Amino acid sequence: MEKVYYPYWEWEDYQNGMYEMPNKEREVNMQEKAIEVLRNPYESMLSVITEWPICTNQNFTKEGTNKKSWLGQAACCYAYGIPEHVTRSVWNKLTEEERENANNIADQIIELWKKQV
Repeated sequence: MEKVYYPYWEWEDYQNGMYEMPNKEREVNMQEKAIEVLRNPYESMLSVITEWPICTNQNFTKEGTNKKSWLGQAACCYAYGIPEHVTRSVWNKLTEEERENANNIADQIIELWKKQV
């Protein structure tokens, strides 16, 4: 698959705060919401690939990108405007079973995206 490039200001994840740094007070609430999304990520992940086509194409066509990780981070951002560093910080707070479930769902969504392009 050929790599697709877009300027960062066109990325929907960027426009919705995925790379911002919230204040510490807001971050605690965001952690709880990120855990909520990651425990049941299907709808948010599906929304990312349908509603955010530019950043999805940018990340899914780039070799070496951890697509599952980006998709989980994007799902949390899509659902609640949670920055990626907050999502990364809560990953180990999930049980092994919850992490495995989130990764399996991400694999399903990525395969669905591949069939659509």
